[in-house]
Amino acid sequence: MAGDLSRDWRVICEAILDVTDQVREHELEYGSRAHYSSLNALAVVWTWRFLALRWEAAQTLTVPVKDSFRKKCAETLAAHLDRWLICSQWAGRWAGASNTAVAGYAKALSGDAIGIDASTDPDAVHAVLAARFQRLTGDLEGDATACVTTLDAASRERVSLYRTLLWVWHRLEANRWGMSKIPLRYGKSKKTELDVDHTVAFALWDGLLDTGLPTDTSDREEAQGLVNQLGNCCLLEKSFNISKSDKTAKSFLEEIHEFKTNNLSLTDWCNAMAIPPVMLDPTGATADDIAKAIRERNTLIRTDMVDFVKGSKARLD
Repeated sequence: MAGDLSRDWRVICEAILDVTDQVREHELEYGSRAHYSSLNALAVVWTWRFLALRWEAAQTLTVPVKDSFRKKCAETLAAHLDRWLICSQWAGRWAGASNTAVAGYAKALSGDAIGIDASTDPDAVHAVLAARFQRLTGDLEGDATACVTTLDAASRERVSLYRTLLWVWHRLEANRWGMSKIPLRYGKSKKTELDVDHTVAFALWDGLLDTGLPTDTSDREEAQGLVNQLGNCCLLEKSFNISKSDKTAKSFLEEIHEFKTNNLSLTDWCNAMAIPPVMLDPTGATADDIAKAIRERNTLIRTDMVDFVKGSKARLD
């Protein structure tokens, strides 16, 4: 094995660096609270890229043919990288100490290598590589869909569970992403961290429940949970925390410079974020009105995310 590694070391390094550069360009972060938390997911992509580079190094290709092959591989990688790293996490592929997924992926890529190494046709080689990535992401769809349709925060403090899901969702529509890029900060322009926050504040909602529960909830605990649903959350860079107060989202947003000076329409911002008026300012609304709006937005976000998992929607940032 040491001999094989030594012989291919230059190609191995190039594969790792190529993939790492793309991961960085896509702003995908590694860690327990980031977009993916297993280096196994990255190792699969490194191996995929290695197969392409090793084949290329063994061929005598003209400059145009080599350039075309490289660009096709880069396009395929770019088209699948987000879904692979993020959805393999959602699908639970790396869960468990004695994980068997790595062995399965290694066996599949080893099988591809046999056909790739025997070919001299760059289009045929790319077809094998593209088909592998299609299978890699396609096999995640069922489990990843189950995750994005059922993920639910049990309490106000747990809404950070939605971080990656919302990070993707904010980038699936050009107008939404344009609004998401605007930092919502008071005072000096000091950069703050992205934070998952409620639109309808927990304290505001809890106080409203004193006047009556939504008609389709059985007790106060169930009713309280509605405000922690995905449909009531956004991921934003901001200098305030709605969930820790009993103020409306509108009262915070109207103090932001861009809205205060009419450089940016609050209505346009809310439309881009799919936030209806009853969630922006619940004053005078009933618990049923707010619950209905949260559930509708919840369905909208999850539907968009299922489309992302299945590849019918992609990031536009």
